[in-house]
Amino acid sequence: MSRKEYIQELTDALRFLPEDARQAALAFYAEMLDDRMEDGMDEESAVAAMEAPGAIAARLQTENGEAPEAQAAPASPLHTGSQDEKIEFAALADSVLKNVEKIVGQATEAAENAAEQASTIAEKAAEQASESVKKPADSQEKPDVVVLPPARVGEYEKQVFTCPVDALEGVRLILANMPVRVKACGGDQVTLVYYTSQRDPYTAQIENGVLALRSNKETSHRGGFHFSFIADHFSFIWDASSPTVELSLPANALVDLTAHTSNGSIKAEGLRALCQVDLQTSNSRISLKEMRCMSLDAQTSNSRLALENVESKQHFRGKTSNARIEASGVRAGGEMVLQTSNARGVVNGAAAQVFSLITSNGGLQADHVDAGAVTLRTSNGSIRGVLPGSVRDWAIQSKTSNGSNSLPDFQAGEKPLSVRTSNGNIAVDFERT
Repeated sequence: MSRKEYIQELTDALRFLPEDARQAALAFYAEMLDDRMEDGMDEESAVAAMEAPGAIAARLQTENGEAPEAQAAPASPLHTGSQDEKIEFAALADSVLKNVEKIVGQATEAAENAAEQASTIAEKAAEQASESVKKPADSQEKPDVVVLPPARVGEYEKQVFTCPVDALEGVRLILANMPVRVKACGGDQVTLVYYTSQRDPYTAQIENGVLALRSNKETSHRGGFHFSFIADHFSFIWDASSPTVELSLPANALVDLTAHTSNGSIKAEGLRALCQVDLQTSNSRISLKEMRCMSLDAQTSNSRLALENVESKQHFRGKTSNARIEASGVRAGGEMVLQTSNARGVVNGAAAQVFSLITSNGGLQADHVDAGAVTLRTSNGSIRGVLPGSVRDWAIQSKTSNGSNSLPDFQAGEKPLSVRTSNGNIAVDFERT
């Protein structure tokens, strides 16, 4: 079934609804279809994943206690109805609109979850393709075996650089199309495993107290993800010639860390005393776990930003686009800003002086955010969460359109709370009544 046919069937099935309610429902389900197609599904698959028009209509009829036949025909010009009839019809219309808002919120969450599952599958496939390059065939069935980086990956030859951590003030990795892994190690030695080739040469050396890895050419375009455009849709294709750069640092290393790459993921874990951290990539995930640093800037695009038990003494900035932000147990001594677009933002446990969770065309879930000021902002998505304290603790400004709102539009309190969306519900509760 095509998109046009689905919308026409839904239009016919919802004719029992008042015009405003019917148009709101049609607009919502049309947008849901478009979102799924923008996430990479073809038109037929996107339609197949939708709820059947008849099922949507049946649920609305049941919730409203009305069947299509029971709806009164439009009044003729000669009969406008009694006052009691007008009141009864207005109450029915209001009930229908509220039920549509409820269904819109439920369907929005279902669409976001479906898109998230598709994104997760794609990311895992890309990561498995990347990791399989480094593993010999006989090691694939032995997950407990530690596999050393291979001596060669395609045309690339492995290089190893080591130095004492006391000799360094920072590490700076400037790459192209290569994944980066940063992990904690024991002892006091820093080990950098990287790859180089004649067409894509890299060198590592200490420059003014900074371990620097960079290409000897102005640009580098080997390996990584490539885009394939077919019938107005794009897909990621992993090039197996892309090697992974691995950096091992003592867990308590007091150094700056800069890692800039493209079309390759960045993962870091177990580092407890980093100074300034600057991570940038594109079209690949950034995953940070069990880390502490002085300041953090992490930016990617078209892939997820995943943060678990990460603390910054100063500012904490995380940004992506067209992909989900997922954070738990994150802390900042100053401002924390987590921002994406066209995707969902989910935070469970955060602390900062000022906290902002921002997206567009996606929902937000913010639970247990302890901050002096909180901003939750999206469009075309719902905002949900549970915040500390009681509603009286917050100076609230909230607004939505085409959705319900559990918060007052305005309220005076000590801590600023700004919650804004459009075409979505606001359902924010508090730990204390």
